[in-house]
Amino acid sequence: SPNDLRRTLSSLHRLESLIISSPAWITDPPARPPAARYRPSSIRLAMLSVSSTARWASDTRSVYFIKWLSQSNVASELQRLDLEHLPVNDAAMLDAITVLLDVAKSTLREVDVWLGPEIEVSSGM
Repeated sequence: SPNDLRRTLSSLHRLESLIISSPAWITDPPARPPAARYRPSSIRLAMLSVSSTARWASDTRSVYFIKWLSQSNVASELQRLDLEHLPVNDAAMLDAITVLLDVAKSTLREVDVWLGPEIEVSSGM
């Protein structure tokens, strides 16, 4: 579950780099998204890379996890963000990534993001 992933990462106090490659949730998506619990974390990632399938990226649990990275301040000191292999094909994940970029904008030095063909980017982004 996203809460298990959140708790596991929170226990790694000195974690600076995180690479998530080909993740999968072992159960079907819940009928409703996980409750939003974004407690502050002492972890400050310098590098984050997420590579997944479109199915994982559009799952509400994955969106919750990306939002948790932002709203718990885990991503507040990111220098490198690689989401080139995270297919962003829906508005919920795009919103989560937008928040992630906003949280890390003052420290980001390198960003790779791939937007799916269903996403239209306005000039306001």
